[in-house]
Amino acid sequence: MDYHFSTDWFTIYIPKWEEYLKDFKDKPNLNFLEVGSWEGRSTCWLLNNILTHTESIITCIDTFPDVYGEQLEKYGAFWGMRPPYPEVLSLEEKFDHNVNLTGSARKVRKLKGESQIILRGLEPASYDFIYIDGSHLAADVLSDIILCWPLLNIGGVMICDDYQLNMYRDPKNNPRSAIDSFLNAFEGSYQILNKDRQVIMKKTDERPFAVLADSAFGLSAAT
Repeated sequence: MDYHFSTDWFTIYIPKWEEYLKDFKDKPNLNFLEVGSWEGRSTCWLLNNILTHTESIITCIDTFPDVYGEQLEKYGAFWGMRPPYPEVLSLEEKFDHNVNLTGSARKVRKLKGESQIILRGLEPASYDFIYIDGSHLAADVLSDIILCWPLLNIGGVMICDDYQLNMYRDPKNNPRSAIDSFLNAFEGSYQILNKDRQVIMKKTDERPFAVLADSAFGLSAAT
């Protein structure tokens, strides 16, 4: 059997992923997290190329909606798909099929639902790598990043997708607005490894060190 992928937004990123994830390759006891899995293309690549040790696993969060013909007619070209479109595109069926083909399905923990709910129930400081590629609305992207940050180990790597995507008319609703907001607020707690279509960063601290202003709470420099 062959993989069943309808789109390919991932392959162009493989060289960067190989470069910045190479230290994880073949290591045991790794715990990866993916927010937004679609048909599992990036999941399968990680299983086949990085999470190759039998004791390394990945958690995948997605709503896995069924996409119907009317939606495909409207958004198919934007997603990089070509007609004729199916009547129904079952993302969950495709994800399951593709993951099974890797031979590593037992290493995948699939959590179906809204990321903002599921992420709140995951264990802090338990992931070595987090990939954020869920909703592309800035408010959702920012929520995902903020909720994921405490889950990432110090020294872990986070990748935020779609930094240059202009999906909405108002720029503040695009992913870049959310990613920049996080980078500004948490400056000093990460190291930027790469920034173009994706932002790749290494976590260096839980939160930035901040010095109170002299006037804060009625204090003065002499206090």
